[in-house]
Amino acid sequence: MFRQFLFAIVLFSYCVIQFAGNALAQKGEVVTWVDTTGKYKVQAEFLRMDGTNVVLLKGDGTETKVPMSKLNTESQNRAKEAAKAAAKAPPKKEPITEKPSEKTSNATSIATIETSGWDTIAIPAVTSFPSNASAQQFLDVITSELKKKNNLVFWDALPTKHQTDAQQLVVLASSKLDPKTFTALRDTTQRVIKLLRTKKEYVLGSQHIRQMVGATDISTSYDPGVELIAAYLAPEIMSPDRIKQGNLRELLGRYFANIVSKADTFGKTLPVDSPIKGQLQGELPPDFSLSAKEVGQGFASLNIVSGGQTPPPISLVNVEGRWLPESMVQSWDQQIQFATQQLEAITPQKANEIHQGLVGTLNLLVNPQIMQLQNAKSQSEFDEYLETLVSMAKQQVGNAIPFPN
Repeated sequence: MFRQFLFAIVLFSYCVIQFAGNALAQKGEVVTWVDTTGKYKVQAEFLRMDGTNVVLLKGDGTETKVPMSKLNTESQNRAKEAAKAAAKAPPKKEPITEKPSEKTSNATSIATIETSGWDTIAIPAVTSFPSNASAQQFLDVITSELKKKNNLVFWDALPTKHQTDAQQLVVLASSKLDPKTFTALRDTTQRVIKLLRTKKEYVLGSQHIRQMVGATDISTSYDPGVELIAAYLAPEIMSPDRIKQGNLRELLGRYFANIVSKADTFGKTLPVDSPIKGQLQGELPPDFSLSAKEVGQGFASLNIVSGGQTPPPISLVNVEGRWLPESMVQSWDQQIQFATQQLEAITPQKANEIHQGLVGTLNLLVNPQIMQLQNAKSQSEFDEYLETLVSMAKQQVGNAIPFPN
């Protein structure tokens, strides 16, 4: 039951955030609309029909109305098909619109939210590996650190070159994208967290949540569960200023340390027989083991046992004294080069297009849903809005996650 509870709360966040990405790819299709003369064209996405007018969203985020009769046959047919598809979507209420003064104030307060005490979160010291360690010695160090809940051991296990490649790639990404894109993502995720914190009564009383958890009392676990989600969606991990500093170990260290702390607190609220209690508190399965058999100079075979599962052996290769999966080593340079080329190709104009597309989708399809839930004045009103959001998310996400019935 508590596994379902965790799913229910994560679903709340996932519906909003995943729906944004899918809507951007599916519904927010930018196409060329042409008039009857063929002389006038506009790149835009279909929004809705307003009487005999086709309402389009242009790349700069502004709406424009075009009489259906002014469009050529192909554009008219496209508008009709889009209107039919929109008519099949679940009914929803008109978005609640903020007043300009409220919008500015809200955006400022949300954008400046950061994790309390983030810069004081302790991170583990750099893991030391024995010089010229055998594959088994290397894996023994990793196992020892995992028992201490030190997830950073995987970063420390990377050779210096791989760490440098990863840091440079992340810094490049943060420098190529518009900083306002990061802010838009942070704003939306923080609105989700604010909603979960301030609408606790309605969330717990929601028929959707009750269907997922049955008769189990989840009120004690609710607040720690929300704080765990907040740790996963920490605004610092989406801060270009922090990313550009290039200290990926420190950023990841604080991020994972915060998650581990919040997961431990959440786990303590669960019954002793909960199947996920140990996982949340960072406990390894009793039978967990990493064993290696060297099969040649610089090569080894890794066998993993965990929770009664024994996946196929993994081939390891020694790189700069570190034992890494051979498949990762073979594809590393190619993947880094490809990712770098893709990022280098992002021009300021392309970065702006990415930003406008994301913001347009968030403001049209996501943030209004959050605002409706946030402004709900009764349980029935809250459930009605939530039903719309879940239905829309199901349509967009499809089989990506197993929505409970």
